[in-house]
Amino acid sequence: MIKNDDQIEIPLSKRKMTLLLIGALAFVAIGLLFMISPPEVNHTNRRAALFNPVFLLFIGSASVLFFGSCAVFFSIKLFDKKQGLIINQNGIVDNSSGLSAGFVLWSDIQKIEIITVNNQKFIMFILKKTSRLFK
Repeated sequence: MIKNDDQIEIPLSKRKMTLLLIGALAFVAIGLLFMISPPEVNHTNRRAALFNPVFLLFIGSASVLFFGSCAVFFSIKLFDKKQGLIINQNGIVDNSSGLSAGFVLWSDIQKIEIITVNNQKFIMFILKKTSRLFK
């Protein structure tokens, strides 16, 4: 954490963004393989429906579309100069994900918790139900 006067800035993890980008590109490559050259399987097997060329084309297309858009997002975030989270006396500025909340006033926050999922710590801001948050 870096302190600047009266605010705390928490940067995005460039290492994690790089790993997520590599993973997304790997799934795009696998999807392209499914679309261009689906694996051939003996159709006497009961699971042959899973290797149906039309099904693999659909799975490959879905993989390329979803993980391709993820790769674009991770690429943008990797070179983004903005801090992931800024905490100051007025509230917080969230720039940490694709569904970032933006600026949230302290008066709109009901509770703050730190949770751990798979050895990864998360700051969870529980918001009050106010209509101005969603304008």
